[in-house]
Amino acid sequence: MRYAFGMGITVLLHVYLYTLNLYAQSPSAGHPLQLFNQFGIRTLASPAPVSEFTLPDLNGKAHSLKDYRGQWVLLNFWATWCGACASQIDGLRALENSSASKGLKILAVAVDGTPDALRKYQQRKKMNFTILHDKIGTIAATYKANSIPLNYIIDPQGQIVALVRGAFDWQKTIPLFTQLAATPYDPQSLPTHISPTKDQNIDLDLEPPGLELQGPEVPIKAGDSFELKILVTWSGQLRDYILDPPKLSLPSELENMGMQALASGQQGRQALTYKVTLKANKSGQVLLGPVDLHYRPRIEQNPLSTRHQGISLNVQPRTHMGNTTQYVLLIVGALLAFGMVVMIRRRKKCTRSQSDSKHSDDHLLEQLCENAQRAKMNADAALFLETCILFIDASDKPEILGHNKLEIQHFLEKTRFANQSPNPEVLASIERHMLRHLKQIAVKSND
Repeated sequence: MRYAFGMGITVLLHVYLYTLNLYAQSPSAGHPLQLFNQFGIRTLASPAPVSEFTLPDLNGKAHSLKDYRGQWVLLNFWATWCGACASQIDGLRALENSSASKGLKILAVAVDGTPDALRKYQQRKKMNFTILHDKIGTIAATYKANSIPLNYIIDPQGQIVALVRGAFDWQKTIPLFTQLAATPYDPQSLPTHISPTKDQNIDLDLEPPGLELQGPEVPIKAGDSFELKILVTWSGQLRDYILDPPKLSLPSELENMGMQALASGQQGRQALTYKVTLKANKSGQVLLGPVDLHYRPRIEQNPLSTRHQGISLNVQPRTHMGNTTQYVLLIVGALLAFGMVVMIRRRKKCTRSQSDSKHSDDHLLEQLCENAQRAKMNADAALFLETCILFIDASDKPEILGHNKLEIQHFLEKTRFANQSPNPEVLASIERHMLRHLKQIAVKSND
């Protein structure tokens, strides 16, 4: 009886020790890589070394990554304008307040604002974790944080082991970091215990969608409509991201008249071009932007944001003349010329001598030529073309200026209503025809 009891105790003891040995070798027994996967955090195929940096906090104290060796570090890149970043704050606050913070350091790197503005934002949002200020964006560029929020998890040895793009609920990771803080960490065990799956292979060099702005190529005057191009480009496939249309902030001087999009792709790069039609209601220096782009990677599904600060545009005042007096004189001259044309047409119906009528016509053509030249010198294409139409009527020769009356009327309409003046060479050609005709009249008169 005693023998059987002893044998039973021995067997149970061996089973217990064997079970403990299997548990210790199992990847589900608290291994960091396995733990991350359980909490929905995708890990890197292999750890990557960090880029060391030193940044000040909002009180001017310097913080370096190497100061936190021996601790887990959650490195978060964010901005005050980023709504997805703001959605993480409650979770980060809870994580900082938990027991997990004993083995974890949260470093939130702000990529915008001033220290005063960031302090006000920190107080309003009750951010209890360390905020660093990347004033000129050097560190953000090094860590490819052109889309935010971007979160890196760094192990106690200073290696990046996981990356979370987009907003994430960090409160649910309190058990994760609590267990990590209580578990001895051996980075050498990563390749032997866990073979990352395809979904775990995160490309640190992946280029997420970025923004580029192209303004108008010609000067813009008050009242003009023009086109702004917003280019969204990224590496990979068109289906990799779900993009919202970019949001363009505009001052009151500009009016948004509509937007259209065009997709294209070439050699592994994708591009979406948004053409925004704007109208300048007032003159002066205006800012086109900032432009915010919100999108989701189809794999990770966490919202991300990127911003372009915008471009500056000088809207010129609309003036037809540099000198008001000259403008008035030209208008008066045009009215007089028009009156003379009307008089000539009436005289043609009367029984006057042909020589007198011809003399009046020649004098009128000379006056119209002078008015046209004056308008061209003052860069008033509309008045120049109006005078050319009067010149054709007075000469009674439709093709006298190298363009018929209908063509010149078409030039005039495009100048007035579409702000598209004819090519300067066209205007110069019309002027040469006008002068050539007057020279021919002068030669005939001398004969």
